[in-house]
Amino acid sequence: MHDLRQDKRYLDYVQSIGWKYILLGKNQCYIKDLFFGLSIVKLQRPEFIAGLSDIKKQVKRYCIVNFLVEPKDDRQFLDLCDSGFKKSKNPSLPTKTIQLDLLKSKKELLSDMHHKARYNIKLSERNGVVIKRSKDIERFSGFWHKASKSWGMNFSQKKEIISLYKAFGKDSIILEAYFKEELIAAALLVNTNDISYYMYAASSEKGNRLHAPSLLVWESIVKAKIKGKKIFDFGGVYDERYPLKKWKGFTEFKRKFGGKIIEYPGPLRKFIFKFG
Repeated sequence: MHDLRQDKRYLDYVQSIGWKYILLGKNQCYIKDLFFGLSIVKLQRPEFIAGLSDIKKQVKRYCIVNFLVEPKDDRQFLDLCDSGFKKSKNPSLPTKTIQLDLLKSKKELLSDMHHKARYNIKLSERNGVVIKRSKDIERFSGFWHKASKSWGMNFSQKKEIISLYKAFGKDSIILEAYFKEELIAAALLVNTNDISYYMYAASSEKGNRLHAPSLLVWESIVKAKIKGKKIFDFGGVYDERYPLKKWKGFTEFKRKFGGKIIEYPGPLRKFIFKFG
């Protein structure tokens, strides 16, 4: 199963927010120009690592001075270390996530959850919360941005959210939670062939009180299963190796739905003034 970052539509997304791309073997690398003809590049969750000679060729061609790789597994990590890459303290992707096995039945998925998650799903339904499908990305991005201010986020991601939605087209899904016609929670998911990614989610204070996020997650899981996806990926959780305290709250929430913790190797970087 190839990673989201190696999907053709993700390539369209990064180009829409100002990056270019190059191919390293069959892997998509994302490149950004700096100044004086120099550039930086990101290679994220590749299927395989191309030979060192291929990397050297691209470095020379595009005058790459900073090469960031976020490997898919330990084998890639070790191969890159052998090629002179060093550990980086600044990942650009979540280094840990939770994945649910959608080949399980709905009954099994519910059984795997913490009892509190099951209770909150039923409680939200009893409270009258209703989940609806939407195509209004402007409304979603505005709702998400407003909610994000309460988390201390002082910059907008509306452009990124809208661009991601448009790049994935019919495989972008917006789910909204309503209480008496009031929007109280929402989530944006994108699908690849086998995986449904829970990319952005937000809730109002009322939504939290009515446990709308729990019902929203469950409906997202059910819809992904109906579409034949094999894995539901929560998009990232707190990682002690790269601590972000703000991630602890939603990580505790996500863990209540069961699933398997997936831990990726940390990012690697090579500053290149003379490659070799």
